[in-house]
Amino acid sequence: MIRFSALKHIGRSPAHYQAALGATYDSPAMLFGRVVHAMVLGSGSWTVYEGERRGKAWSEFRDANEGVDIVTAQEFRRARECATAVLNDPVAAPFLVGDRERRIEWTHNGRACRGTPDVIGADCIVDLKTTTDASPGLFARAALRMGYHAQLAWYQHGVEAALGRTCPGGVLIAVESKAPYVVTTMRLTDRAIAQGHKTWVAWFERLMACEESGVWPGYSQSIVDLDVPDEDAFEGLIIDGEEIA
Repeated sequence: MIRFSALKHIGRSPAHYQAALGATYDSPAMLFGRVVHAMVLGSGSWTVYEGERRGKAWSEFRDANEGVDIVTAQEFRRARECATAVLNDPVAAPFLVGDRERRIEWTHNGRACRGTPDVIGADCIVDLKTTTDASPGLFARAALRMGYHAQLAWYQHGVEAALGRTCPGGVLIAVESKAPYVVTTMRLTDRAIAQGHKTWVAWFERLMACEESGVWPGYSQSIVDLDVPDEDAFEGLIIDGEEIA
């Protein structure tokens, strides 16, 4: 079953897609994001461990809560403040109304697909993101690099195919993971959504081609030329602390 969390890796290379299929990587930032999502959207399972993640007591607690996200008391307080910032934000809060984290399944080109949008609203798909920087300029660039526009377009396609509902709009709610937990709400333009659709379709087609051929290449299958720009492009370039005149 194809999920966007795996499909996006083929945008980097088919080799990275293959590696992602069996990956079990987790990080403190990912854990924090999941707990914030659970607090904001009212789903997921998590618990608080009052001590430090070491020793016999920690091992026993971890084993007794297998499959549950575990945070320390300090992490819990930070996640709660982050979630509260989203819930109390006058711009973001109205977009949290709708079907929250509803799993949908559909078929595209004969392949089973699955997705869980954060919120399926009346006329838009909403996704909540924790980030280190929610400033509009930097987050917009990060969103495009991470393929968030393609993710929302993927969910739009899935919602229409699985539920028969049309949600033409896409909204990203970005909240910073450290105080003061600034929240930025961004509405994707029609052009961004259209480009997102083209992007995931291209990734999907590349996946089908790789599966058919059995070949999963990296970035390039031939030698790549490395050129330099015109001489005047070097003006002001800093190399090893010295400016090139």
